[in-house]
Amino acid sequence: KTSKTSNKSALNANYRLDEQDQIRRHPIPKPIEEICSAYPCINYTKEESSGCGFEKRTIAGAYWTTTHIDLNAPINGYRDAYYRLHDYRSGQNTDRRGEPVGMKIPVIKKWWVDDDLNILNATMSFALPDAFQKDPPASTCNQVRVEKWDELVTYSRAYGGSRYDPEHLQQFDLILLDNDSGEKHTLTQEKSIPLLRRKAYP
Repeated sequence: KTSKTSNKSALNANYRLDEQDQIRRHPIPKPIEEICSAYPCINYTKEESSGCGFEKRTIAGAYWTTTHIDLNAPINGYRDAYYRLHDYRSGQNTDRRGEPVGMKIPVIKKWWVDDDLNILNATMSFALPDAFQKDPPASTCNQVRVEKWDELVTYSRAYGGSRYDPEHLQQFDLILLDNDSGEKHTLTQEKSIPLLRRKAYP
């Protein structure tokens, strides 16, 4: 217990020092209220937080469209996954071909990891607009699926840099240090709401 608390304090202290350097090198993320005033966003409720540095949110259950990320092609895998979802939102690979579907932000990327943080599986998703929640178009692409997500609790921290930055990876270390339950979790990045944690699927 003492060792874990000491390690957490040291890591948080190092993060505070690194944070000033990060601000110099990367733009400060826009507030979520500013982003959602310009674009349709997922429906969520801000909850009381323990003060761990991550904002606690409850995201409402909704239909999302999802595709896999090819882990054998990290750069092209992200690009190809995005374009598959883009074809769905533009109506090119749905059963209502030509009818634009649109999307809500953020685009969410999830990684399923083992105890050593080795990535086992990865997906990319976005929520469907309200107009399509009751009757979502079916995907005609076997690599894109429409899923109903239950309500989920997330822990978020905005980060204004690249996912390849060492400081970005440190965010995962911090959220895992704050997890005392011993449960396995997915690690999730969002565009505009960059970092989330949620329980892994059984």
